Amino acid sequence: MPAAPAKIATDKQVEFVRLVASGKLAPTDAARAAGYRHPSSDASRLLRLPAISDAIRQGMAARLHNELAPVALNTVADIMRDADAPARLRLDASRVILDRAGYVPPKAQDPGADGAGGLSGMTRDQLAALADKLAQELGDRAQTIDVAPGDAPDIEEK
Repeated sequence: MPAAPAKIATDKQVEFVRLVASGKLAPTDAARAAGYRHPSSDASRLLRLPAISDAIRQGMAARLHNELAPVALNTVADIMRDADAPARLRLDASRVILDRAGYVPPKAQDPGADGAGGLSGMTRDQLAALADKLAQELGDRAQTIDVAPGDAPDIEEK
């Protein structure tokens, strides 16, 4: 059975995590504010504890998600809407918002992929692979046509 994850054991550790995760104090200053006697060495030791580093990471992620990301998005939206802002800055802000919304521009195709650089630039192996791929695509498109002898159209021979 795996060992239970380590937990934060003391009020000082809780305060240290809170101060570091808030982004207001550096680890040494947070250790000092939390009441540790040797802030520099204690901060270094605390940061190596998995429970402490995990709690700091979770606190920072929560702060980013709940506090900073909405402010950043509003700032970018304000720049995008500001008619007095330079056009380039407004365009960049628009791109940032579209990227965050998942609207990413299509990527340019690799010139060497599938003969996009031209058939003359392809090796024999690439040409053979392309021919096989195209033959497979044509085969996949083929449809069987059943025509009964009486249903065939009249075709005049010349």
